[in-house]
Amino acid sequence: SNRINDPALGEQILRDGEADLVTMARGLIADPDLPKKAREGNTEMISHCIACNQGCFDEVFKLQPVTCMVNPMAGRESEKRLLPAKTPKKVLVVGGGPAGLKAACTAAERGHRVTLVEKDQKLGGQLLLNRLIPGREEMLTAARDLISNLKALDVEVLIGKEADPEFIQKLSPDAAIIATGAQPIVPEIPGIEGENVIQAWDLLEGKKGVGTKIVILGGNALGLETAIYLATIGTLPPETLHFLMTTGAESVETLNSLLNRGIKEVTVVEMTKKAGKDIGLTTRWTIMAELKRLGVTVLTETKVIGITQEGVRTEKKDGPAFITADTVVIAAGSRSENGLVGLLQNVVPEIHVVGDANSPRNALSAIREGFEAGLQV
Repeated sequence: SNRINDPALGEQILRDGEADLVTMARGLIADPDLPKKAREGNTEMISHCIACNQGCFDEVFKLQPVTCMVNPMAGRESEKRLLPAKTPKKVLVVGGGPAGLKAACTAAERGHRVTLVEKDQKLGGQLLLNRLIPGREEMLTAARDLISNLKALDVEVLIGKEADPEFIQKLSPDAAIIATGAQPIVPEIPGIEGENVIQAWDLLEGKKGVGTKIVILGGNALGLETAIYLATIGTLPPETLHFLMTTGAESVETLNSLLNRGIKEVTVVEMTKKAGKDIGLTTRWTIMAELKRLGVTVLTETKVIGITQEGVRTEKKDGPAFITADTVVIAAGSRSENGLVGLLQNVVPEIHVVGDANSPRNALSAIREGFEAGLQV
Protein backbone atom coordinates (compact mmCIF):
# COMPACT_ATOMS: atom_id res chain seq x y z
CA SER A 1 0.00 0.00 0.00
CA ASN A 2 0.92 3.71 -0.29
CA ARG A 3 1.90 5.18 -3.67
CA ILE A 4 0.46 2.36 -5.73
CA ASN A 5 -1.33 4.66 -8.13
CA ASP A 6 -1.20 2.69 -11.36
CA PRO A 7 -2.55 -0.78 -12.19
CA ALA A 8 0.70 -1.76 -13.92
CA LEU A 9 2.66 -1.09 -10.72
CA GLY A 10 0.24 -3.14 -8.63
CA GLU A 11 0.33 -5.95 -11.18
CA GLN A 12 4.14 -6.00 -11.20
CA ILE A 13 4.28 -6.29 -7.40
CA LEU A 14 1.93 -9.28 -7.51
CA ARG A 15 3.72 -10.88 -10.46
CA ASP A 16 7.09 -10.60 -8.73
CA GLY A 17 5.68 -12.20 -5.59
CA GLU A 18 6.54 -9.21 -3.40
CA ALA A 19 3.03 -9.24 -1.91
CA ASP A 20 -0.18 -11.25 -1.98
CA LEU A 21 -2.39 -8.18 -1.99
CA VAL A 22 -2.08 -4.53 -2.99
CA THR A 23 -4.35 -1.72 -1.89
CA MET A 24 -5.22 1.69 -3.32
CA ALA A 25 -6.85 4.58 -1.48
CA ARG A 26 -5.74 7.95 -2.84
CA GLY A 27 -5.45 6.37 -6.29
CA LEU A 28 -9.19 5.74 -6.27
CA ILE A 29 -9.99 9.21 -4.96
CA ALA A 30 -8.06 10.62 -7.90
CA ASP A 31 -9.86 8.32 -10.34
CA PRO A 32 -12.73 6.14 -9.09
CA ASP A 33 -12.89 4.54 -12.56
CA LEU A 34 -9.27 3.32 -12.39
CA PRO A 35 -10.21 -0.40 -12.07
CA LYS A 36 -12.73 -0.12 -14.91
CA LYS A 37 -10.22 1.63 -17.18
CA ALA A 38 -7.61 -1.01 -16.36
CA ARG A 39 -10.02 -3.86 -17.10
CA GLU A 40 -10.98 -2.30 -20.43
CA GLY A 41 -7.37 -1.62 -21.43
CA ASN A 42 -7.95 2.12 -21.32
CA THR A 43 -5.11 2.93 -18.93
CA GLU A 44 -3.94 6.01 -20.84
CA MET A 45 -7.12 7.76 -19.63
CA ILE A 46 -6.39 7.19 -15.92
CA SER A 47 -5.99 10.31 -13.78
CA HIS A 48 -3.20 9.28 -11.43
CA CYS A 49 -2.83 10.33 -7.83
CA ILE A 50 0.32 12.46 -7.63
CA ALA A 51 0.64 12.47 -3.82
CA CYS A 52 0.35 16.26 -3.60
CA ASN A 53 -1.87 15.91 -0.47
CA GLN A 54 -3.52 19.26 -1.27
CA GLY A 55 -7.06 17.93 -1.40
CA CYS A 56 -6.89 14.88 0.86
CA PHE A 57 -4.53 14.95 3.86
CA ASP A 58 -4.37 18.75 4.05
CA GLU A 59 -8.16 18.92 4.21
CA VAL A 60 -8.47 16.06 6.72
CA PHE A 61 -6.04 17.80 9.07
CA LYS A 62 -8.27 20.90 8.88
CA LEU A 63 -11.32 18.70 9.63
CA GLN A 64 -12.69 19.39 6.15
CA PRO A 65 -14.15 16.93 3.61
CA VAL A 66 -11.67 15.20 1.32
CA THR A 67 -11.35 16.39 -2.26
CA CYS A 68 -8.61 15.94 -4.87
CA MET A 69 -6.41 18.13 -7.03
CA VAL A 70 -6.73 15.96 -10.14
CA ASN A 71 -10.38 15.05 -9.49
CA PRO A 72 -12.50 18.10 -8.60
CA MET A 73 -15.58 15.86 -8.38
CA ALA A 74 -14.16 14.05 -5.34
CA GLY A 75 -16.30 14.76 -2.29
CA ARG A 76 -18.80 16.70 -4.40
CA GLU A 77 -20.30 13.94 -6.51
CA SER A 78 -23.86 14.92 -5.57
CA GLU A 79 -23.21 18.64 -6.16
CA LYS A 80 -21.46 18.58 -9.53
CA ARG A 81 -22.73 16.58 -12.48
CA LEU A 82 -20.90 16.20 -15.78
CA LEU A 83 -24.00 16.36 -18.00
CA PRO A 84 -24.13 16.76 -21.79
CA ALA A 85 -24.51 20.35 -22.94
CA LYS A 86 -28.06 21.26 -23.97
CA THR A 87 -26.69 23.34 -26.83
CA PRO A 88 -23.18 22.50 -28.06
CA LYS A 89 -21.05 25.63 -28.36
CA LYS A 90 -17.83 26.67 -29.99
CA VAL A 91 -15.54 27.13 -26.97
CA LEU A 92 -12.12 28.75 -26.98
CA VAL A 93 -9.69 28.08 -24.13
CA VAL A 94 -6.73 30.44 -23.94
CA GLY A 95 -3.86 28.94 -21.97
CA GLY A 96 -2.54 25.39 -21.65
CA GLY A 97 -1.73 25.27 -17.94
CA PRO A 98 -3.65 23.08 -15.48
CA ALA A 99 -6.73 25.34 -15.41
CA GLY A 100 -6.94 25.60 -19.20
CA LEU A 101 -6.32 21.90 -19.77
CA LYS A 102 -9.04 20.88 -17.30
CA ALA A 103 -11.48 23.43 -18.71
CA ALA A 104 -10.91 22.16 -22.25
CA CYS A 105 -11.30 18.51 -21.22
CA THR A 106 -14.50 19.17 -19.25
CA ALA A 107 -16.12 21.28 -21.98
CA ALA A 108 -15.23 18.66 -24.61
CA GLU A 109 -16.62 15.83 -22.46
CA ARG A 110 -19.93 17.69 -22.41
CA GLY A 111 -20.07 17.82 -26.19
CA HIS A 112 -18.75 21.31 -26.95
CA ARG A 113 -16.39 21.95 -29.88
CA VAL A 114 -13.24 23.08 -28.11
CA THR A 115 -10.12 24.85 -29.34
CA LEU A 116 -7.23 25.38 -26.95
CA VAL A 117 -4.56 27.96 -27.75
CA GLU A 118 -1.19 28.07 -25.96
CA LYS A 119 1.45 30.69 -26.79
CA ASP A 120 4.36 28.52 -25.57
CA GLN A 121 5.65 25.49 -27.43
CA LYS A 122 4.43 23.06 -24.76
CA LEU A 123 1.41 22.38 -22.58
CA GLY A 124 1.43 22.10 -18.79
CA GLY A 125 2.07 25.61 -17.52
CA GLN A 126 3.56 25.93 -14.04
CA LEU A 127 3.16 22.20 -13.39
CA LEU A 128 6.29 21.77 -15.51
CA LEU A 129 8.33 23.84 -13.04
CA ASN A 130 8.33 20.82 -10.72
CA ARG A 131 10.53 18.76 -13.04
CA LEU A 132 13.75 19.51 -11.14
CA ILE A 133 12.39 19.70 -7.59
CA PRO A 134 13.11 16.52 -5.60
CA GLY A 135 9.89 14.87 -4.47
CA ARG A 136 7.72 16.99 -6.77
CA GLU A 137 8.35 15.22 -10.07
CA GLU A 138 4.96 13.53 -10.01
CA MET A 139 3.31 16.91 -10.58
CA LEU A 140 4.28 16.40 -14.22
CA THR A 141 2.08 13.30 -14.25
CA ALA A 142 -0.95 15.55 -13.70
CA ALA A 143 0.00 17.51 -16.82
CA ARG A 144 0.57 14.33 -18.86
CA ASP A 145 -2.78 12.87 -17.78
CA LEU A 146 -4.65 16.05 -18.75
CA ILE A 147 -2.89 16.15 -22.12
CA SER A 148 -3.76 12.48 -22.74
CA ASN A 149 -7.41 13.23 -22.01
CA LEU A 150 -7.25 16.28 -24.28
CA LYS A 151 -6.08 14.15 -27.21
CA ALA A 152 -8.64 11.42 -26.57
CA LEU A 153 -11.43 14.01 -26.55
CA ASP A 154 -10.31 15.37 -29.92
CA VAL A 155 -9.76 18.92 -28.70
CA GLU A 156 -8.14 21.14 -31.32
CA VAL A 157 -4.82 22.35 -29.88
CA LEU A 158 -2.83 25.24 -31.30
CA ILE A 159 0.69 25.43 -29.85
CA GLY A 160 2.95 28.46 -30.17
CA LYS A 161 0.01 30.68 -31.06
CA GLU A 162 -0.78 34.08 -29.53
CA ALA A 163 -4.53 34.44 -28.98
CA ASP A 164 -4.90 38.15 -29.68
CA PRO A 165 -8.34 39.83 -30.13
CA GLU A 166 -8.01 39.74 -33.93
CA PHE A 167 -7.41 35.99 -33.92
CA ILE A 168 -10.26 35.39 -31.47
CA GLN A 169 -12.68 37.57 -33.45
CA LYS A 170 -11.84 35.60 -36.58
CA LEU A 171 -12.41 32.31 -34.71
CA SER A 172 -15.75 33.68 -33.46
CA PRO A 173 -16.28 31.46 -30.39
CA ASP A 174 -19.55 31.34 -28.45
CA ALA A 175 -17.59 31.29 -25.19
CA ALA A 176 -14.01 31.90 -24.07
CA ILE A 177 -12.26 30.52 -21.02
CA ILE A 178 -9.27 32.67 -20.14
CA ALA A 179 -6.56 30.61 -18.41
CA THR A 180 -3.54 32.74 -19.23
CA GLY A 181 -1.89 32.15 -15.86
CA ALA A 182 0.47 34.53 -14.12
CA GLN A 183 3.87 36.12 -14.42
CA PRO A 184 6.52 36.33 -11.69
CA ILE A 185 6.74 39.55 -9.71
CA VAL A 186 9.89 41.67 -9.83
CA PRO A 187 10.12 43.50 -6.48
CA GLU A 188 11.34 47.09 -6.38
CA ILE A 189 14.77 46.61 -4.85
CA PRO A 190 17.90 48.57 -5.84
CA GLY A 191 20.08 46.31 -8.00
CA ILE A 192 17.27 43.91 -8.94
CA GLU A 193 18.12 44.30 -12.63
CA GLY A 194 21.71 43.11 -12.12
CA GLU A 195 23.22 40.33 -14.23
CA ASN A 196 23.53 38.11 -11.15
CA VAL A 197 19.75 38.20 -10.53
CA ILE A 198 17.42 35.58 -12.08
CA GLN A 199 13.82 34.46 -11.69
CA ALA A 200 13.13 31.10 -10.02
CA TRP A 201 10.90 30.18 -12.98
CA ASP A 202 13.82 30.60 -15.41
CA LEU A 203 16.02 28.49 -13.16
CA LEU A 204 13.47 25.66 -12.86
CA GLU A 205 12.80 25.75 -16.61
CA GLY A 206 16.50 25.19 -17.21
CA LYS A 207 17.00 28.58 -18.87
CA LYS A 208 19.48 29.94 -16.32
CA GLY A 209 22.25 28.59 -14.11
CA VAL A 210 23.61 29.68 -10.74
CA GLY A 211 26.90 30.15 -8.95
CA THR A 212 28.10 28.48 -5.74
CA LYS A 213 26.56 30.87 -3.21
CA ILE A 214 22.88 31.61 -3.78
CA VAL A 215 20.39 33.85 -2.01
CA ILE A 216 16.68 33.24 -2.70
CA LEU A 217 14.34 36.17 -2.20
CA GLY A 218 11.08 34.72 -0.89
CA GLY A 219 10.31 31.97 1.60
CA ASN A 220 7.09 30.88 -0.08
CA ALA A 221 6.51 27.42 -1.58
CA LEU A 222 8.37 28.33 -4.76
CA GLY A 223 11.33 29.77 -2.87
CA LEU A 224 11.69 26.84 -0.47
CA GLU A 225 11.28 24.19 -3.16
CA THR A 226 13.81 26.00 -5.34
CA ALA A 227 16.16 25.96 -2.36
CA ILE A 228 15.77 22.19 -2.03
CA TYR A 229 16.54 21.73 -5.72
CA LEU A 230 19.69 23.85 -5.49
CA ALA A 231 20.85 22.26 -2.23
CA THR A 232 20.60 18.75 -3.69
CA ILE A 233 22.92 19.57 -6.61
CA GLY A 234 26.02 17.46 -6.03
CA THR A 235 24.41 15.04 -3.58
CA LEU A 236 24.34 11.32 -4.35
CA PRO A 237 21.42 10.06 -6.46
CA PRO A 238 19.91 6.69 -5.42
CA GLU A 239 21.56 4.66 -8.21
CA THR A 240 25.02 6.00 -7.36
CA LEU A 241 24.48 5.40 -3.64
CA HIS A 242 23.43 1.81 -4.36
CA PHE A 243 26.54 1.20 -6.46
CA LEU A 244 28.90 2.71 -3.89
CA MET A 245 27.24 0.82 -1.02
CA THR A 246 27.22 -2.59 -2.73
CA THR A 247 30.80 -2.27 -3.95
CA GLY A 248 32.07 -0.90 -0.64
CA ALA A 249 33.79 1.90 -2.55
CA GLU A 250 33.32 4.44 0.25
CA SER A 251 32.74 4.36 3.98
CA VAL A 252 29.22 4.72 5.34
CA GLU A 253 30.27 7.99 6.97
CA THR A 254 31.46 9.43 3.65
CA LEU A 255 28.32 8.31 1.86
CA ASN A 256 26.17 9.82 4.57
CA SER A 257 27.89 13.19 4.22
CA LEU A 258 27.52 13.08 0.42
CA LEU A 259 23.80 12.34 0.82
CA ASN A 260 23.15 15.33 3.03
CA ARG A 261 25.33 18.07 1.54
CA GLY A 262 25.58 19.31 -2.02
CA ILE A 263 27.95 21.77 -3.68
CA LYS A 264 25.80 24.90 -3.32
CA GLU A 265 25.49 27.24 -0.34
CA VAL A 266 21.85 28.33 -0.22
CA THR A 267 20.17 31.03 1.87
CA VAL A 268 16.46 31.88 1.79
CA VAL A 269 15.37 35.37 2.88
CA GLU A 270 11.74 35.88 3.98
CA MET A 271 10.19 39.15 5.17
CA THR A 272 7.50 37.63 7.40
CA LYS A 273 7.76 35.66 10.65
CA LYS A 274 7.14 32.27 9.05
CA ALA A 275 8.47 30.65 5.90
CA GLY A 276 6.28 28.33 3.83
CA LYS A 277 2.94 29.78 4.93
CA ASP A 278 1.40 28.86 1.55
CA ILE A 279 2.40 25.20 1.85
CA GLY A 280 -0.13 22.61 3.02
CA LEU A 281 -0.08 21.47 6.62
CA THR A 282 0.93 17.88 5.84
CA THR A 283 3.69 18.89 3.41
CA ARG A 284 5.32 21.90 5.03
CA TRP A 285 7.02 19.92 7.81
CA THR A 286 8.69 17.60 5.29
CA ILE A 287 9.99 20.56 3.29
CA MET A 288 11.35 22.28 6.40
CA ALA A 289 13.01 19.02 7.47
CA GLU A 290 14.64 18.64 4.05
CA LEU A 291 15.93 22.21 4.16
CA LYS A 292 17.49 21.54 7.56
CA ARG A 293 19.03 18.22 6.43
CA LEU A 294 20.55 19.86 3.35
CA GLY A 295 22.00 22.76 5.32
CA VAL A 296 19.87 25.52 3.81
CA THR A 297 19.78 28.72 5.88
CA VAL A 298 16.28 30.22 6.20
CA LEU A 299 16.16 33.81 7.49
CA THR A 300 12.75 35.13 8.53
CA GLU A 301 11.75 38.69 9.42
CA THR A 302 14.54 39.79 7.08
CA LYS A 303 14.07 42.46 4.41
CA VAL A 304 16.28 42.77 1.34
CA ILE A 305 17.15 46.44 0.83
CA GLY A 306 19.70 46.17 -1.95
CA ILE A 307 21.51 43.84 -4.35
CA THR A 308 25.08 44.20 -5.58
CA GLN A 309 27.38 42.01 -7.67
CA GLU A 310 28.85 40.74 -4.40
CA GLY A 311 25.59 39.82 -2.69
CA VAL A 312 22.54 41.07 -0.83
CA ARG A 313 22.08 43.83 1.73
CA THR A 314 19.45 43.03 4.35
CA GLU A 315 17.77 44.63 7.30
CA LYS A 316 16.57 42.86 10.45
CA LYS A 317 15.40 43.95 13.89
CA ASP A 318 18.97 43.80 15.14
CA GLY A 319 20.27 45.95 12.28
CA PRO A 320 21.64 45.71 8.73
CA ALA A 321 23.64 42.77 7.38
CA PHE A 322 25.24 41.56 4.16
CA ILE A 323 25.00 38.09 2.60
CA THR A 324 27.66 37.19 0.05
CA ALA A 325 26.17 35.65 -3.09
CA ASP A 326 27.14 34.80 -6.68
CA THR A 327 23.49 34.51 -7.72
CA VAL A 328 20.27 36.03 -6.41
CA VAL A 329 17.07 34.11 -7.24
CA ILE A 330 13.71 35.90 -7.16
CA ALA A 331 10.77 33.93 -5.77
CA ALA A 332 8.62 36.88 -4.74
CA GLY A 333 5.24 35.59 -5.90
CA SER A 334 3.30 36.21 -9.09
CA ARG A 335 0.65 38.47 -10.59
CA SER A 336 -2.30 37.52 -12.79
CA GLU A 337 -1.82 37.73 -16.54
CA ASN A 338 -5.36 38.62 -17.65
CA GLY A 339 -5.12 41.69 -19.84
CA LEU A 340 -6.92 39.79 -22.60
CA VAL A 341 -10.17 39.80 -20.61
CA GLY A 342 -10.86 43.50 -21.06
CA LEU A 343 -10.06 43.32 -24.77
CA LEU A 344 -12.69 40.62 -25.36
CA GLN A 345 -15.68 42.23 -23.65
CA ASN A 346 -17.27 43.18 -26.98
CA VAL A 347 -15.82 40.27 -28.95
CA VAL A 348 -17.02 37.13 -27.14
CA PRO A 349 -20.52 36.90 -25.59
CA GLU A 350 -19.47 34.62 -22.71
CA ILE A 351 -16.17 34.88 -20.82
CA HIS A 352 -14.83 32.87 -17.87
CA VAL A 353 -11.53 33.61 -16.10
CA VAL A 354 -9.89 30.70 -14.28
CA GLY A 355 -6.75 29.69 -12.41
CA ASP A 356 -3.92 32.13 -11.83
CA ALA A 357 -5.40 34.47 -14.45
CA ASN A 358 -8.18 34.96 -11.90
CA SER A 359 -5.92 35.00 -8.83
CA PRO A 360 -2.54 33.28 -8.24
CA ARG A 361 -3.00 30.24 -5.98
CA ASN A 362 -2.20 26.53 -6.14
CA ALA A 363 -2.88 23.80 -8.70
CA LEU A 364 -5.88 22.47 -6.75
CA SER A 365 -7.68 25.80 -7.16
CA ALA A 366 -6.64 26.11 -10.80
CA ILE A 367 -7.91 22.68 -11.83
CA ARG A 368 -11.12 23.10 -9.85
CA GLU A 369 -11.89 26.45 -11.51
CA GLY A 370 -11.10 25.01 -14.94
CA PHE A 371 -13.47 22.14 -14.25
CA GLU A 372 -16.27 24.43 -13.08
CA ALA A 373 -15.84 26.71 -16.10
CA GLY A 374 -16.15 23.63 -18.31
CA LEU A 375 -19.44 22.84 -16.57
CA GLN A 376 -20.77 26.37 -16.93
CA VAL A 377 -20.22 27.02 -20.65
